[in-house]
Amino acid sequence: MPPQRTILNALQDLTNEKFHEFCHELTALDEEPRVRTAEVEGKSRVVITELLVSRYGQSEALSRTITTLRVIGCNDEAERLGEMDLVSRAEFYRINSLLINRKSHKSQTCIK
Repeated sequence: MPPQRTILNALQDLTNEKFHEFCHELTALDEEPRVRTAEVEGKSRVVITELLVSRYGQSEALSRTITTLRVIGCNDEAERLGEMDLVSRAEFYRINSLLINRKSHKSQTCIK
């Protein structure tokens, strides 16, 4: 599952109160690029997911989501998200390895 979809699923599992806390914590970080209050106020989970991915890239957005979930006490959700990330990365490396092997095999057959 793509990281963007994984993040959205996690945000959709939050109660409205926890989602509000999540957005508040995003604005509390002093690291650049910052998320401003006006960017998250009254926004949907889809918009927040798109904001995170466009601002930080998929990998960093996933990492920040996991960290922020832990900060607001949603440790189970953070753990699930982390596990999904590991599965996604393992699948990526498996497919990448297959593609490299295929490319290597094609190169060898072209040489002969």
